Amino acid sequence: MKQWYYSEFGQTKGPVGTAEIIRLLEKQELEPESYVTDGMDNPWKRIREFPEIMEEVQKPQDLPHVKDFPEEIFGREAPAGTGNLYFHIPVKRLVMMSIVTGGFYQLYWFYRQWHFWAVKHKQAHRSFDREAGWLLFELMVLEKIETDRELNAVCKADFNGTSLFWIWVSVGMLAGWLYSIPLKGHDFPFFTSWVFGAANVLFILPAQKYINRVNAKLGNTYEKPRLGHYVALILPWLFIAFMLIRYGIQALNRYF
Repeated sequence: MKQWYYSEFGQTKGPVGTAEIIRLLEKQELEPESYVTDGMDNPWKRIREFPEIMEEVQKPQDLPHVKDFPEEIFGREAPAGTGNLYFHIPVKRLVMMSIVTGGFYQLYWFYRQWHFWAVKHKQAHRSFDREAGWLLFELMVLEKIETDRELNAVCKADFNGTSLFWIWVSVGMLAGWLYSIPLKGHDFPFFTSWVFGAANVLFILPAQKYINRVNAKLGNTYEKPRLGHYVALILPWLFIAFMLIRYGIQALNRYF
């Protein structure tokens, strides 16, 4: 049986078996991006680069129906009566809301996915502001969906969370850059930035489709829009109204 070494607080620990590495992943003591080696003379690689570990993590298991899971799996804050795994919404809703909000709805999407994970792992007490402030917060969310044991127990993930993240963040940065450059003497190329922000939804759709496929197999229904859904819808339009008023005032000042 292959033995592994891993690093914790700068100290090398091991050797341990594959089962122990998987246990540490489940306890969030290691992440798919954590480095391990299968021999002290061998190079250190990310856990996700070892198929023998990831196949075990994502291997389907004989688990009870999600609605029969004991309370400790979902936590006391789980939505009553839904039994959904992660943020289970129609792809059409995600796409349309992303278009209408210029991509802003995607931030709400990441929050809801994170919140499900936090409740399930009894981490809901952790500050979302602190978590979201981490540079790679979205990467963490996509990776947790990709490697989630309950999801993979139904069917194996068919996307790579790391690749999706880097494409998503690259397009988002491009949208922000387009917003900042002048366009024909004006510093408000809003339409182009809006289009790129909305199009960015394409790079989180694989994760949503995977979540929906799992929940469909379990007989779960889509979640209904909540307060956050409407807040995510209204905020971008408030921003547009603010910018229009600002530019209107500037135009009047130049005219008079």
